[in-house]
Parts: sequence; structure tokens; C-alpha cells
Amino acid sequence: MENRYTAEQLEKAMVLMKARGRNSYEYLSRPTTRVCPVCGQVFETPGRGRTKRFCSEKCRTYYHHKHPNPVNWTSTRIAVCPICGAEFQASREYSRKRKYCSRACANRGRTLEKKGMLNIAEDEDE
Repeated sequence: MENRYTAEQLEKAMVLMKARGRNSYEYLSRPTTRVCPVCGQVFETPGRGRTKRFCSEKCRTYYHHKHPNPVNWTSTRIAVCPICGAEFQASREYSRKRKYCSRACANRGRTLEKKGMLNIAEDEDE
């Protein structure tokens, strides 16, 4: 039996075999086992890309509703509804400030304004 490969080819093959560590495709595509912080379910994430933190969209939404990021709420203010008197968080006020807590109160308020029974002055910038 004669050796068909040269010494340079064998050396190059050995270098490639040693490189098959953390940078190889097999390592990067290996799934990772994680635990969901909401329900505690064990799930696997793909080894490539951004790792998943939650087992499902439902758990992700639940967690983010329970743990709001204060940076996202800098433009939120507490307002009082003139119809029902309830306090509500007025957020996403782009062109006009919100007056009512819900769509139902807004409909009632507009009806009363048309009849002249309710007079709400537009609040100036606070």
C-alpha cells in the first residue's frame, strides 16, 4: 500500500480537523437546552442566531406585560376620564391628548358634547 497523499496535504487535513471546534458548522448548529422563566418548561433553541428566551409567544407576551421597561413609558401620563372618573394611563398620544379611558366613554362623551350637556375644554400643554 502506498500513501496517495503528500505530507503537505496530510498536514493541511490535520489543521482542518483541529479547527473543527467552536467555529465549525456542527458546533454552531447544535441545539441549546433552555428553561422558560414564565412556565418553567424545558425547550431547545437552535444553536445559530439569537437564542430564544421563552418557550412560546404566549409566555413572552405575559412576561413583558408583567415586567414593563420604564424607558418605553416616558411619554405616559395619568389622566382622569371625564365620563366615568376613572384614572387611566394615557400613552401613544401623537397629535392630540387623550381625554377618555375607553372607546365607550369617548362615544358617550361625544354624544353628550353634541347635545350640549358636557363641555370639556381642551387642556393646554402641562
